[in-house]
Amino acid sequence: MPRNPIAPDRVPGGSSAGSAVSLSEGLVSFSLGTDTAGSGRVPAMFNKLWGVKPSKGRLSTRGVVPACRTLDCVSIFALNGLDCQTVLKVAEGFDAKDAYSQSTIDRPLPASKKIGVPKPEQLMFFGDTGYEGAWNKALENLQSKGWEVVTVDFEPFLKATRLLYEGPWVSERTAVLKDFLESNPDDFFPATKTIIGGGLNHTACDAFSAAYKLAGLKRESEAVWAGLAAIVTPTAGGFPTLEEMEADPIGPNSQLGYYTNFMNLLDLCAVATPAGESESGLPFGITWIAPRDTDKALIEIAAGGRLSSDAVSVLPATGDSRPPAEDGSISILLFGAHMSGLPLNGQVQALGGKLIGEVQTARKYRMFYLPEPAPHRPGIVRVCETGVSIAAEEWIFSKRSIGGLLATIHQPLGLGQLELSDGRKVHGFLCEAAEAKTAKDISEYGGWRSFSKSLKEKLP
Repeated sequence: MPRNPIAPDRVPGGSSAGSAVSLSEGLVSFSLGTDTAGSGRVPAMFNKLWGVKPSKGRLSTRGVVPACRTLDCVSIFALNGLDCQTVLKVAEGFDAKDAYSQSTIDRPLPASKKIGVPKPEQLMFFGDTGYEGAWNKALENLQSKGWEVVTVDFEPFLKATRLLYEGPWVSERTAVLKDFLESNPDDFFPATKTIIGGGLNHTACDAFSAAYKLAGLKRESEAVWAGLAAIVTPTAGGFPTLEEMEADPIGPNSQLGYYTNFMNLLDLCAVATPAGESESGLPFGITWIAPRDTDKALIEIAAGGRLSSDAVSVLPATGDSRPPAEDGSISILLFGAHMSGLPLNGQVQALGGKLIGEVQTARKYRMFYLPEPAPHRPGIVRVCETGVSIAAEEWIFSKRSIGGLLATIHQPLGLGQLELSDGRKVHGFLCEAAEAKTAKDISEYGGWRSFSKSLKEKLP
């Protein structure tokens, strides 16, 4: 198992952790994994990545060592939504040599600004108060972007989750390894042997009974989607340490599947995205979920609806999610009125700026309110020890246009380099520390959009 590069004392994720770590370490521009119960999403969260679990059969599984052939999916790890979309379009397609391959269909999502989240009593964080706090902040961030968050009954999904490892689907994994289990029982990792060996205890009657139960749960879950664009959950409720996993390999793994195990049983698609950090600085993520064949539309809304033809992919660069240097371009972080939809964004557009996507800084900065000169704007100051993560937009400019951009920026702001939550160093506008001493600290809002919204709410 590879070591988690962000939190070395904690697990890197599930069985596709190697793919996630290779991308997190900058060795590749994207990577592929497999996802039967969550291995394409949980490693994405623990490594600050995007993770796509496509609809079953959308990507061929020919050549993949099977876990559960009826459920297995090839998943995608990427650095942003555009790259997820780009890789999906290249990799998808019907494969006549894969018995479980399905024809590619693109369905739209409802034109709704409502997203569903589990009822509070159905949320599980397994004692991790840091992740619970990160989830609440993620919901606030979604609401600041215009989403209406409504609670839904998550019970049909939770019942399906329990079916995966408590029901006869374990026998499908056993079927793959039955001969090896019988001939080489001592070569199995003890926890794996316990799980795989349990599959020998189920009968054909058990399998049909579970299939009937699943069909009922699928029908029951269909009512939950009414009026929703998507359902959003934490990607995982906790982040186990290596010590915890070594002491109990089965328990923490079961907890990691709480928000993921139902997905392939109910034939849904999902996109896991970074969503800030816990108070202790551990990466946190959320998962967007929707019915099958809405994969591309789901990536679109998870990316904030900004995957236009003008958006910029980081591919095929490796080791850095900025665009290739040879095109004469450079990434710039925007924090205030220059962001998309805000008063000064027209200046950015006129200079040929193109949006890459929304990002978060590392937890090393504070944000201050600078009302003068107009229009009012934020000032970002590096402080390290008392820092928080600040929301920003990453834009790309030609090097020729950078001078024009700098001409629109006035003291006390100046161009410098900032660290993002994924470890990258990107140019952006920092504030002089002396000016910040007398300015109002607005770091608690986590970003300029949230603060601006609070100002509007205070107006008579």
